[in-house]
This record gives sequence, C-alpha cells and structure tokens, in this order.
Amino acid sequence: MNPIISNYLNLNQVRPGDVIIARNKGIAVLDHHIYYWGVYQNQHFCIGNFRNEGVVWVPEHRILQLIGRYHPAAILRFQGDEYQRQVSLGRAANLVGNRTYHLWDYNCQHFSSEAQYGVPRSYQVDQASNLLKATGIVAGVALTLTLIARAGKSR
Repeated sequence: MNPIISNYLNLNQVRPGDVIIARNKGIAVLDHHIYYWGVYQNQHFCIGNFRNEGVVWVPEHRILQLIGRYHPAAILRFQGDEYQRQVSLGRAANLVGNRTYHLWDYNCQHFSSEAQYGVPRSYQVDQASNLLKATGIVAGVALTLTLIARAGKSR
C-alpha cells in the first residue's frame, strides 16, 4: 500500500463508504467527490465518476495523480450501521461501468450520494439551479419594469 495514501486515510480515520471531497487546486469552487471503497490485494481503491469515463475504479496510482490536481477538503462520513455500510460498498461497486458522467444529471456528487445512500443528489447542481432560477426571475422583473416604463413614455 502506498504510504502517502495510507497516512492520509489513517490520519483522517477514513473508512470504506466514506466520501473524500477534494478541492480543485486551480479552480477552488469546483469540488470532486470520490468514494473510498477500501483495500483489495494490498492496494487502496476508490470509485469515482469522471467526465469521458463514467463511474470507474480508482487504484492507488490514479489516486496519486489526482492528488496533484486536488487537495482533500473534507470527509463525508458514511452514516449508518455496518450492514448498511456493506450494502453501500456493494452498491458502489455495482455502479462501476453502469453509469455515465453528466454535469447536471449525474456528476461525481450524484454518484457518491447514490453509492452511500441509494439516492443520486448533488447540492452543487441544486445551488447552481437555484442561482439560475433567481437570475431568471430578476431578469424577468427587470424586463417587465423596462417595458412598463417604455409604455408609459409612449403615451
């Protein structure tokens, strides 16, 4: 097992079923969610959902590549008992190769949520959607007021 990865996981008490939130070093507002699956054949494995790849296994050498682009920002601890954790691990493994990445419909956060709890959800997409809705409402009100003002001047 790679000592850099092992030290991080041990220091942060990351357990199988937990999700590591990694912040992009270049664009700090973009977080990547990666599901820690555990150890297999003396190697740490994660599962992630990536653009142009979909849901894939992430072995240690790829984890090290990701460390170059992202830094760990938080851990989403699995909430449930050991049986539920095992169900989550099985669900995550079953998603490998069966889901494709889509920024709005099924991104890395949708995947990690579905892997952990069976429900694909992305608060990042929810926030962006709410912002777009609010922007649309403001733009609609501004347009309406502009049209009313113009109509008043033409009388």
